[in-house]
Amino acid sequence: MNNIYFTLEQLILNATFIFLSLSFLIPWWIPFHIYRWVIIHFANYYNSDFGKALSPFDSIWADEDYTKYTPKNSLICTFTLEGDIQVEKFRNLFIKNVLCAKLSSASSSSSLSMRYPELQQYQVNYMGQKFWKNDPNFKVQNHILEGSHHPACELRLASIHQDALNKLFTPKRSPWDVTLIRNFTPPGSPEKTLVIARFHHSIADAKSILKLFVECLGQQSLTTAQAKIQDERGPIQQLLHYVNFPCQYFSQISSYVIKSVASFHHPWTVSVFVSDAQKFSHVVGLTEPLSLDDMKEVAKKFGGGVTSSSVMIAMIAGAVGKMGGKLREGEVHCGYILPKPDHPPTLGTHACAGGIMLPTNELSAARRLLKCHEIFSNMKASGIERYSNFLVWQLGTMVNVVRKVIARNICNPVGITNIAGEAKGFSVGEHACSEFLFSAGTLTGCAGVAFCASSYKDSLRISVIAKESVLDKIQAEKLAAAIGYELEILKEI
Repeated sequence: MNNIYFTLEQLILNATFIFLSLSFLIPWWIPFHIYRWVIIHFANYYNSDFGKALSPFDSIWADEDYTKYTPKNSLICTFTLEGDIQVEKFRNLFIKNVLCAKLSSASSSSSLSMRYPELQQYQVNYMGQKFWKNDPNFKVQNHILEGSHHPACELRLASIHQDALNKLFTPKRSPWDVTLIRNFTPPGSPEKTLVIARFHHSIADAKSILKLFVECLGQQSLTTAQAKIQDERGPIQQLLHYVNFPCQYFSQISSYVIKSVASFHHPWTVSVFVSDAQKFSHVVGLTEPLSLDDMKEVAKKFGGGVTSSSVMIAMIAGAVGKMGGKLREGEVHCGYILPKPDHPPTLGTHACAGGIMLPTNELSAARRLLKCHEIFSNMKASGIERYSNFLVWQLGTMVNVVRKVIARNICNPVGITNIAGEAKGFSVGEHACSEFLFSAGTLTGCAGVAFCASSYKDSLRISVIAKESVLDKIQAEKLAAAIGYELEILKEI
């Protein structure tokens, strides 16, 4: 019976992927674009309390009932600030620098001039599309809260992320909240305040949350390491690229499909038939702070253009391969996400997504690193993020029901998100931030385990987030510890 079940499921995935890979050549999506354009203009004209429509990217993340079932698409950012911060003081600062912040290029008399209007709006469905709607009952006290202090709660950071990921959002409120835990330190240590920022992915991504804290609350420009996605092209090369786009799109997406389907029976794949009504929980494990200098030294030692990103991928691949025999039977397809370098000043999802094969079956740490470097370099050179983003953009223009059915059938058993934090550090008022840490839910689709790497100043930490049906809490913690151990192995080579 199980064989029949998985065969049917695989057939559905295969049909979906083939349909999507041909989507550029078959203009079935054009009517959806026209319908979306008409509805947006109709809604803006007849509904004065409506804000802007959710972007095609954000609409996909919004296709879950996060007020009834555990959210798959929560983003958690924690900021450890030096000193004791009273919640009322933080609220006033947030109102002044965030809620009242305006875009300099917009008219001050327009509601659209607000830099972050979505923070005071909630999502509604309107004629098959999703819109932001003004919240007449908005109160900052509902979104900026003071949490309970727990003794030595610095040791509970993984549990804090886990609880935040599994917490429901409140109906008819903007899907975000910020919680302050004061005295976040063992007895006798200098006072610290932990700020837990929880945003649904349909309102923001990790980079836009960082910009909110660093640029609005910290009053300084965000300085991060910029990932070079592709080489610069001249006008002629750009023209040839767009002329050749359909063929390259079909080629890259087809390859992506084949690799995804090949990983279908990976133990960490979650059934596409699992409905939103079936409850699940996330478990979280955290690595200890890892030295960025150590990772750069490993990359430098291997030479040949090896980067610290390749080192990080090799660490994850090595740790996954040591989890058990089934995970070493072959390479596993992984969705790799990193933010665009040209991130705009507003909220929203602005990520580049690609696909890589984690060489979990390679036992040699040195050969695994070189293979990860080759795979990662090939992904960047292929430009797969352009084609996958185009695919996601098309999906997001569909009406709600069609989009929800198709988007949830994306098969990446493993996901990796790499977020470069503030390189020089920042302060909120007189309170310096000593650590930034990011985690995310396993997102829409079939991923059972996600890895979120976040750096801040000279260190990096990786959070391991898993659906409880795939890994339990102890296994997630062991996997996180194994990632740190892989760095020690690479340092000794």
